[in-house]
Amino acid sequence: MKIPAGQWAIMGLLGVPTGLCAYLIYFGVAVGDSNGIWLFVALGSLFGIPLLAMIIRIAGRHSRLFGHMDRKLMGTAEAYRPHFVPHWFLMTCICVLGFVIVLAILQAVFTIWR
Repeated sequence: MKIPAGQWAIMGLLGVPTGLCAYLIYFGVAVGDSNGIWLFVALGSLFGIPLLAMIIRIAGRHSRLFGHMDRKLMGTAEAYRPHFVPHWFLMTCICVLGFVIVLAILQAVFTIWR
């Protein structure tokens, strides 16, 4: 089965930052910077995990082992059951968070003007 051009493009767009972060992690370890590498580990994971999921999904079409991994890790469409999300709780959290952000901005503005 041929891999579509769009998937190649997405893998390239995810692979470049992942590779650059891996290089910067290697460079940071080589110079002994143990604190700065965690930023690049987090950023590389942000791009690397979807890339790994895509590679497992594509390899699952060709290999029985990766197909089993794909079904176990990603799940299948039949296994998904929709459920109710309590929207009032989410909206309350968003309103409280917005109120806290407005209060923080007002506090910063009024402490500057003193």
